Amino acid sequence: MGLDVTYMQNAEFVGKFDEIDEEAAWEQGLHLCWPNKDFPKHAESLVEGYYKGAGVSTFRAGSYSGYNRWRELLAETIHGMTPHEIWTAADGTYEGYAFIELIHFSDCEGIIGPLTSASLAQDFNDFSGKIKEWGSYDITLYQNFMRAFNVAAINGIVQFH
Repeated sequence: MGLDVTYMQNAEFVGKFDEIDEEAAWEQGLHLCWPNKDFPKHAESLVEGYYKGAGVSTFRAGSYSGYNRWRELLAETIHGMTPHEIWTAADGTYEGYAFIELIHFSDCEGIIGPLTSASLAQDFNDFSGKIKEWGSYDITLYQNFMRAFNVAAINGIVQFH
């Protein structure tokens, strides 16, 4: 078990999950996406259902504990604090901070829409020089996320599953 990330650009809603046969969806290359109810802003106006898009790709972000270790490294490198410190702060305290939409998001499921993806893509692009001392695994994961959010910034979706 762990976190996989699928991303696409030019995402197009095809139908609700109960309107399309699962086997037919698989054959058509559709992706079932669902907003995380704990993070509704991340999904923007996207609704639960099947989507198709261009440039679809997937990468493994690691085990849940491995991803959380990486997210902690990101928060400490950029902000000098742990994700827990960010999560337990008063609502809105860290709004607008770099990577906040990723640091304060589920480690297992949900979707991130194009506007949030564009914000995160900018953060990944702007801060790529700060990770030079990281190990190769962590740098590769950073680069995978950077690619995903740059692609999804073009009317796309990043899905955690």
